[in-house]
Amino acid sequence: MHPWLTRYLDWLEATNHAPATRRNCRRAVERFLAWAGPEGDPLPGLLPDTLEAYQSALARACRPDGAPLGWGTRAEYLGALRAFLRWAVAQGLLAADPTRQLILPRRPVQLPRAVLSHREATRVLRQPDATTPLGLRDRALLELLYSSGIRRAEAAGIRIADLDPPRRVLLVRAGKGQRDRAVPVGRRALQWLGRYLRRARPRLAGASDPGWLFLSTRGTRVRLNHLSPRGWPDTSPAPGWASPAAATSSAIPWPPSCSMAAPTCATCRRSSATRTFPPPPGTPTSPSGACWPCTRGPIPPNGAAARPALRRIEMDHEWPGRPTA
Repeated sequence: MHPWLTRYLDWLEATNHAPATRRNCRRAVERFLAWAGPEGDPLPGLLPDTLEAYQSALARACRPDGAPLGWGTRAEYLGALRAFLRWAVAQGLLAADPTRQLILPRRPVQLPRAVLSHREATRVLRQPDATTPLGLRDRALLELLYSSGIRRAEAAGIRIADLDPPRRVLLVRAGKGQRDRAVPVGRRALQWLGRYLRRARPRLAGASDPGWLFLSTRGTRVRLNHLSPRGWPDTSPAPGWASPAAATSSAIPWPPSCSMAAPTCATCRRSSATRTFPPPPGTPTSPSGACWPCTRGPIPPNGAAARPALRRIEMDHEWPGRPTA
């Protein structure tokens, strides 16, 4: 490893950056060094022209499956490299900042490619066999993802003490950006979590309970590859299902988890909060913030005609602070 990179990673750890951030920075810098420095150390005399050539090389690069690198991957590589070089300037290792003219790839404004209807989302949630301990765990996990919109790494890191059923709130610790936050959980998700805690989790925990909410067959914390299609032998779409390109989180082979693969109400609620995919102007929402793509059929006009359909959304998502009558 390059000595500058070693110092930079130590600095990131000392300044309390997340392990994932350190891994991404290391991968980005090592990729650049492998491209630019096969004959020597490229960092001391690095020029802006070299970075522009590297950016063009990334635009032409492909993934192992032959597909070109996405704009997000290229922006991640270049952003991590820029942060590393600016640190080197601040440390006096570089005389000038070679990234001063570097422009990152523009973020395209796109809508999700696939939308699950209410019936399709129900089919997703019913995929696990709830008569087995692992199936009951997966059903509770999918219900929680659909209800709260949390990320897969956040779901894997939940402890039993983080769940507050009386207030219908889940505490997510060290989430995106190392921030804690409280998210609401619907009634149906809490019901499935209660069944899992009573019937399945005691059989998975064994003698020594580690305290994690979702456990593996060995009684340890569920691994992230279990929550990804990479951890399953068959990830091909079933007949009649669209193949969302954003399918990145699922505890079942197919179809993917609705909270990550399509703009269900959980995804749109989270995306709107983080301003990743703002909803189109005029998109009707329920009082709890649920978005319309969860329902079937055309969007009715606002007012009395929309209330029955919005009520169907609310039956699946009874959020705290709203009357249930």
